[in-house]
Amino acid sequence: MSLVQIHMLKSHAASGMNRDKTGKIKTLVFGDVIRSRISSQALKRAYRLSGELRDMVGNRISIRTRTLPSYAAARLVSSGLSPDDVELILAALRKFGGHQDNKNPALTNQVIAYSSTLEMDGVIDQLLDKIEILRAHGPDVVVSAGGEGDDDGAPKGKGKAKGKAEGKIHLTAVDVKPAVDLALFGRFSTSEALQRFDGAAYFSHAFSVNERHTDSVDFFSTVDDLDMYNRSGMVGEREFDAPIHYHYCAVDLVILAENLRGDQALAAATVSGLIQAMMVVSPSGSQNSMASMTFTEHMMVEVSDGKRARTLANAFLSPVTTAYEEAGERKKSTLSLADIAWRNMIYHVEKLDRMYPDLIQRMIFTAGTSSRIFIDDVEDAIDAQYRA
Repeated sequence: MSLVQIHMLKSHAASGMNRDKTGKIKTLVFGDVIRSRISSQALKRAYRLSGELRDMVGNRISIRTRTLPSYAAARLVSSGLSPDDVELILAALRKFGGHQDNKNPALTNQVIAYSSTLEMDGVIDQLLDKIEILRAHGPDVVVSAGGEGDDDGAPKGKGKAKGKAEGKIHLTAVDVKPAVDLALFGRFSTSEALQRFDGAAYFSHAFSVNERHTDSVDFFSTVDDLDMYNRSGMVGEREFDAPIHYHYCAVDLVILAENLRGDQALAAATVSGLIQAMMVVSPSGSQNSMASMTFTEHMMVEVSDGKRARTLANAFLSPVTTAYEEAGERKKSTLSLADIAWRNMIYHVEKLDRMYPDLIQRMIFTAGTSSRIFIDDVEDAIDAQYRA
């Protein structure tokens, strides 16, 4: 195993980037105090859609959608296929990825991740090739994930149900170049038409290194511009926070390259694009009303051939604060909260190094460091791992 581990501190002013279903800031209890939290799902979506990742890998980003039937409809209608045949194919596609969504025939029942429109086309093409089976069995045809059986009859070893042969179509894997975000984050699939990927990246939920204060509430109102008394049309409230989050991600370079069919250059570019995205991209929640976008000022990247990943979260088991005691007197540090958190993290790394000595190459990004030189050093270290 060759590992790239990314540790980052990112400070935000008033923000509400990730909320639960009630509209409250997501939290966790760590070190016996409440911390704010950003889910790994929210972070991964922000990074995979970022320009920084796309600049490094081009258009090798997946498409996540429920609109396969409507995508197919536009293509099939323009192909000159008869309306009845188009409807047969669309009926089969509505069942793709799970039970049919009866409320909206233009959608599949769940969001499905495709490597590209070529993979979507590949699924459609397989059904076009089986149009005779669709005509014979109509909307009752079963679209199978694969396995034993004949395309046009009952599965092997099975009898006919109620005196009627079951129309069954077996889909096979579509041969397309895999999207880099699927190679990174994985894709679970029960259909053999879509290749399954074990994710190469391990993402933690980001959490605040400082304690969360739950009394931060923004009261807002909408005012009627044409009401002479300027009365409010509504009054609402929402939580906000001003955290310093610790972010952690580990990437297995071997699995990433395997997922990308051995393309080590693309794998290295993917990790570089991910790191650059982490440095400057924030989730989109409440950005229009709070504009909490910020760049990191503290990051450490570790590259090694170690067999175990490890987070540095325990550096913040005790919440970071600027207050301290000296000779029985309570004082306040002249360092910023972010600088104290960074110092605590470095101390924790040094302690772990003494306990678990390992050969690790570290690149540090902090105040006064050039981001370009930092990224160049990281890319050189990743290239060296692949050459080893």
